[in-house]
Amino acid sequence: MTSLRKDERIYSAKSCASIGRGSPEVASHVLNRALHREVDDHVKYEICKSLLSLGRWNCATIDEFSQRLEEGSELMRIDIMKSLAPSATDATNNYGDNDQHVYQSLQRLVQILHTLMMEETGSENVEVITCLSAICLSQITKDEVITKLVITKLLTIVKTTRDWTQHSLAVECLVRKVRLMERVVFRACVRQLYHSIQWKHRLLAAQLLAMFNRKQISLISSVDEVFDSLFHKLWDEAKVEVRLAVARIFTVMGLRPRLITELDKRLDAGSSETRAHAVISIASVGIKNDKTLRTLIEMLGLDSSDYVRLQVMRTFHALGVSDVRAVRALREREKCDGNLSTEAAKILTSLKQINNRASRCSSMS
Repeated sequence: MTSLRKDERIYSAKSCASIGRGSPEVASHVLNRALHREVDDHVKYEICKSLLSLGRWNCATIDEFSQRLEEGSELMRIDIMKSLAPSATDATNNYGDNDQHVYQSLQRLVQILHTLMMEETGSENVEVITCLSAICLSQITKDEVITKLVITKLLTIVKTTRDWTQHSLAVECLVRKVRLMERVVFRACVRQLYHSIQWKHRLLAAQLLAMFNRKQISLISSVDEVFDSLFHKLWDEAKVEVRLAVARIFTVMGLRPRLITELDKRLDAGSSETRAHAVISIASVGIKNDKTLRTLIEMLGLDSSDYVRLQVMRTFHALGVSDVRAVRALREREKCDGNLSTEAAKILTSLKQINNRASRCSSMS
């Protein structure tokens, strides 16, 4: 932080934010000392960002960002608000009204963010600035008038935006920060789950839906509608992380028993596609009861569709099944010819490795 070279001081400031999480008091002390003696604006900016990421709010940091939000370019404003948003709650938690100087600096910051949120400049970044400023305000201020404006702006973005990144940021703020558990937000989460091209946005949507409890759901929708809305995502989803998150929604809402019954029925369906979907869903939900396991073992040996048999084997692997009957069925499939034999051999090897690791862990404990 004392180097004569500007780029080295910038690198040090960024590094303090990364390595200082283990002892933030020490890192923030070093950064604050550097901030007071620093003369270069770019370096000061990076120091303030590092302090912010450590949750260390003070007058110097807030004033630095307030000035840049007022005078900086749109891209700089966006960068600042992206830094503010994750740590903005620390400002009110650490200080609130107790430190008058910090409180006054926060009030100035709130006014600037409010102005940015309400501006209609017609630029290509206006939606991004509106969304980010609203998110920052939702965490910094508890003013009821501003909070209502924040909700209005975020709901407008959710309803009108074509950018899934802004949609994702808006619904996350509405659910996690504002706690607006209403039908329009619920439907927005479902829409994002089904239509966003980014799997992380779909995963976030599933996680947000799991935050709605059954009582809240009953006020904005019906159990049948929720079940039907989410059921297809247990198999119609490329990323296993998203399928697992959707399965958790059924558990949180108390719909797991109904889901298991429905999937057991579909295992006996006449359509091979329906049976395959049910098998994939069983892996997502993590169903390992004896009845379902027996049915899957029978399907591996008797089902007419090679695709269904393939999904059964993959489900055994996903569930880490060690039941001797399942292993025996896989060995029988391994003896046959074709692609299924190769897949069975791979899964048997993988299951053996999983069981060996489990045995070592249990012996060590």
